[in-house]
Amino acid sequence: MHLLVLLFMSETLVQARINSVGMRISFRKLTERIILLVFSTCVVCLLLQNSMLQQSYTGYLIIHQTSGGSFAVRSRKYLESDHAITRSQDDVNKHNDTGNSLTTTATPYHDTLLQWRQYQKEALAVFILSAIGSNFTSQRGYKREIKLNGWEGMKHRNMKIKCCVLWNSNKFTYFSAPEKIYWKKSRLPATQFTCPIRGPLIDVRGVTLEFSKKKCPRDESVYIKPFLPKEQPKHSFAICVKIVYGNIDMKLLVDWMEFYREMKVDQVFMFTYNLTNNIETVLQHYINTGFLDRRHFDFPWKKDGLMKREVGVKSPNVWQDEQVVVFDCYQRLHGYTYIAIVDLDEFLLPRRHKDIKSMMGNLTEQFPKAAGFTFKSFIFAKDWNKTVTTSGSDIVQYLRRTPALYTRQKNVHIPGRIRPDSIDTHEFEPLEGYERVTVSETTAAINHYRTCYSDFQRLCKNKKKRIFDKTILKVVEKINNRTLWINDFKK
Repeated sequence: MHLLVLLFMSETLVQARINSVGMRISFRKLTERIILLVFSTCVVCLLLQNSMLQQSYTGYLIIHQTSGGSFAVRSRKYLESDHAITRSQDDVNKHNDTGNSLTTTATPYHDTLLQWRQYQKEALAVFILSAIGSNFTSQRGYKREIKLNGWEGMKHRNMKIKCCVLWNSNKFTYFSAPEKIYWKKSRLPATQFTCPIRGPLIDVRGVTLEFSKKKCPRDESVYIKPFLPKEQPKHSFAICVKIVYGNIDMKLLVDWMEFYREMKVDQVFMFTYNLTNNIETVLQHYINTGFLDRRHFDFPWKKDGLMKREVGVKSPNVWQDEQVVVFDCYQRLHGYTYIAIVDLDEFLLPRRHKDIKSMMGNLTEQFPKAAGFTFKSFIFAKDWNKTVTTSGSDIVQYLRRTPALYTRQKNVHIPGRIRPDSIDTHEFEPLEGYERVTVSETTAAINHYRTCYSDFQRLCKNKKKRIFDKTILKVVEKINNRTLWINDFKK
């Protein structure tokens, strides 16, 4: 456009010079010509832009995870134009000539990905892992709402969406745009969507997301049935283990489970991914006792090659995946008095109390305004020689540790007293009026059994700093009879 204007101005100046010799130029006509040319140029540019948009399709998905761990697909193709989304193709809820609603088969996931690659566009996507209702009227700041935990592509941050609710009465309603919590910047950041609910949560059959200008879907299969946690007794304690995967140490797993049963923990929850049959058998044993609850986990975009990552690998993408689970756990276990997020190689060991539950009761009496408690870590380094060479798990074979470390600390949260957007594996921030309490290692600490890592390499190599600590053996003696069965387990 600028080039056309310059050419026109040059032509006009030349013509004006000629006219100055023999005739006078009408300033009014000159102005009219400039306005006409600029207007025509703008129209041409808009037409060209519109032509480009007609070929600029981007895939959009709202996908939720099925009980089997894979993602159920609801796929659509949309056309983007100046923040207005115009539907060009709808794979669900088409109508026949009589006007009756028809449910059609959604475009297969891999076919949709081929379409995206064809247009050389990265997929715009929302993936939903779970929907969990907030059902605790006694907690501070209670609101009747459902939280959707999942991922949202970075390109979607400015998209206008709304919450759609399917009721048991078969009515469909929509509410205002959901509030969003993002964790850290990423191609596919962990995101929590909060949908307000105007009615009893027990009457909600399902919830989903839709573009703000579109009607809520009529296909029930694209709605996610919310999980409604129950309020548990006072001083109840739950643990979230995030994602358990692969062929882990069975002996260590059993010791970990029995240790926390001895510590009076009420519930353990975990997501699982690609477990071996032996580990599945062990977990099923604890599911049958009611001590363990679990769901299957899957990675959006992983199997399709759009984002390569693997659970257990230390990378920003994997940390985003783990944060989705943290969002889920904090809401799913919200009915418990205390929630801890620990791994299978971490043992929260009280040193002045007989179990965790009695310790937490004592701590909350001392600190009635506590939003949560932070526990330091003792690293029992597996790079060091074993203290005991007889058969047994790490908690028996490794009895030398570092001094208490502030790195890799873990927390026990009190729901309703913490900023929801501040919680991750290692950190949290209290709401106004509450405080974060760091517990002395003489009261309790995390026994963390792992290899040396970069943050404490110098300390790890310093033999003078190694401390012999057999405190946990008192617990091992109590649970030994409950763990013997694993020794004869056929691998």
